[in-house]
Amino acid sequence: MIDARLHEHVTTGASGGVKWAGAGQIIVTVVAIVLTAGLALRALAPPAVLPAQDVPLTQFSAARAMDHLKIIARTPHPSGSAELAQVREYLLAQLRSLGLQTEVQQTKVVTNVLARMAGTGGGKAVLLVGHYDTVPHSPGAGDDGLAVVSMLETLRALKASTPPRSDVIALFTDGEELGLLGAKAFAYDHPWSKDVGLVLNFDARGNRGPVLMFEMSEHNELLIDAMAQSGSAPFANSMMRDVYKLLPNDTDFTVFREAGYAGLNFAPVNGFSFYHNSSDSLENVSDRTLQQMGSYMLALAQHFANLGATPTANSDAIYFNLPGIALVRYREGWVLPLTLAIALLFAAIVGMGSWKKTLSPGVATGFLSLLLSLLAVAAITAIGSWLASTLEGGAGVITLGDTTRSNLYVLGLVVLAVAATAGVYACFRWVRAEDLVAGALAGWLLLLVLTSVFLPGGSYLFAWPLLMALAAFALWMRRRSGRIAVLLACAIPGVLLFVPLVYLLISALTFKMTPILLLPVALLLGLILPHFKTTAA
Repeated sequence: MIDARLHEHVTTGASGGVKWAGAGQIIVTVVAIVLTAGLALRALAPPAVLPAQDVPLTQFSAARAMDHLKIIARTPHPSGSAELAQVREYLLAQLRSLGLQTEVQQTKVVTNVLARMAGTGGGKAVLLVGHYDTVPHSPGAGDDGLAVVSMLETLRALKASTPPRSDVIALFTDGEELGLLGAKAFAYDHPWSKDVGLVLNFDARGNRGPVLMFEMSEHNELLIDAMAQSGSAPFANSMMRDVYKLLPNDTDFTVFREAGYAGLNFAPVNGFSFYHNSSDSLENVSDRTLQQMGSYMLALAQHFANLGATPTANSDAIYFNLPGIALVRYREGWVLPLTLAIALLFAAIVGMGSWKKTLSPGVATGFLSLLLSLLAVAAITAIGSWLASTLEGGAGVITLGDTTRSNLYVLGLVVLAVAATAGVYACFRWVRAEDLVAGALAGWLLLLVLTSVFLPGGSYLFAWPLLMALAAFALWMRRRSGRIAVLLACAIPGVLLFVPLVYLLISALTFKMTPILLLPVALLLGLILPHFKTTAA
């Protein structure tokens, strides 16, 4: 019955009123969006675990590293405790068994453990950093046991491989949970700190899911290029980098960044409900996350140690993943020229449309409809997230994977966001499709300008989908055909960029942020929904 009515609308002659697109176009578009979102999320999945047996000794094996974690994460081991002293003795025994030069850096408060593997030539050393202390009531299997055992297994694999050109130093810091005390002691007081050219810090805000490169040092244009060329480029984007700067969070990397070291900062964020409590234990940690962290650590340590020198530049980079394809990066100095070019293209398309009478003052109404849909999504998802928290007994924090229902909660909030946006646009069915799309494009342009000025690392989220949508819209305005291609051009780029980022941010920042994090649903639908109808001549 629904299909027949839709077909009747799309085949009716120009008798006035609104004509809705055929069901086939809707189905193709929805299927393409769902498949694209699924592929983007699938690309985030950590790799399979390499077993301890039948795997070359030069490769990282999470199974081998897990044997260390079974010992290290038995009990909580906060700074200054007898349990931490036992972990320290275990680390020293393992490092010495590898034939590494080891040191213990003792201060009045903390005790760092260091190991050094000599390279074959000159150049600054690569420093691997992870903290081996925990908060008082947590075994710390995720925070930061994942990093500690990854360092042990990485050093073992490096010893089994051809020695790199530069030295590799491993720093197991104490007192991170007390205020980054171990990192400060090394950076400012230990003689080996003067030999370091690059810092690779590994921490955890959860105990599962993909390992993210969420922070890096300044002047990073060439550093991000070198990371991408390592053959093991992690999920990373400059939006996370710029947002993290605004948060009141610190890791050991903060000390090194403020001291002027070049470097990269990594952590998994899924499983936040296990963070800093007694459930951050061995049985809850993901061995696939461990495999990914260790694989990154080994590949990056080998790559940068063989470079012999840390790549430096005078500018920062904009960078983002095309999931499963590549790490795209370009100079931050290109942001404003690119924004200006897109603004001029938008002005040319709207100007030409107004001259040819294909666009009208209804464009302003199109902008208003996008704004109202954003407000509707924020309101309805705020209510939905409150209801989800209520259903979970008033839990203050709900993140993806916290309960068996949490993924369904997220899906439900997305459905609510879609319904809210569709409801708003249904109220504007008297506005021509061209004007609605042009108004939505104006909203995207406004967000591009704002991010380019105030949050340049996030400008790519709006620049490239907007550019594709403008090109498709211009062709559609000219030829009045190829609606499916136009729909896909408006939908796919935004889905590729937003879906994995929103998923990870919900995991890291919890349901409380969904009123903001699900706003891209309205932004994307603002480019898509108007194409499902046309106004008669």
